Amino acid sequence: MSPSQSRDKYWHPWIHHPALRTGVRMGIFLSVVLTAWLVLANRVSVLDRLAIVRNAAALTLLFMVALEPVARFRSSARDLLVSGLIGWAIGSLCYFGWTIYFVQLSNRMGPFQVFVLGAAVYILLAVIVWISGMVRIARQHHQLAAKAKLHHTHL
Repeated sequence: MSPSQSRDKYWHPWIHHPALRTGVRMGIFLSVVLTAWLVLANRVSVLDRLAIVRNAAALTLLFMVALEPVARFRSSARDLLVSGLIGWAIGSLCYFGWTIYFVQLSNRMGPFQVFVLGAAVYILLAVIVWISGMVRIARQHHQLAAKAKLHHTHL
């Protein structure tokens, strides 16, 4: 077995799991948007006049990136939760790194608070997806039972 085959043997399940891959990609995108936002807000003084627009645009981008697991795993609560928590954890680690550089950043909200806020949202969304899946299964079961009952009454 070659070294690359040995390495692929251990990495294969991680690379090919859609929830993990989506979570890592989302975390990287969150980190890029957060970094760009902080650099523009603190190093490009020309945009100070447009702070409200700049902040709204950055928050919109963060929101759109954070919706990726919801859009991709709208029928799997487990994958939605795993993907969302991984991505949000990576984004929170990036936020933590920037709080070391920009000391005043953590005055408003600390890195752990940012993580818990995002985790709570993804947990809530996963519960909603899970409950809606249970309702969908119950409806299907009820419809099948009604069809079977109707079929037996006509025999």
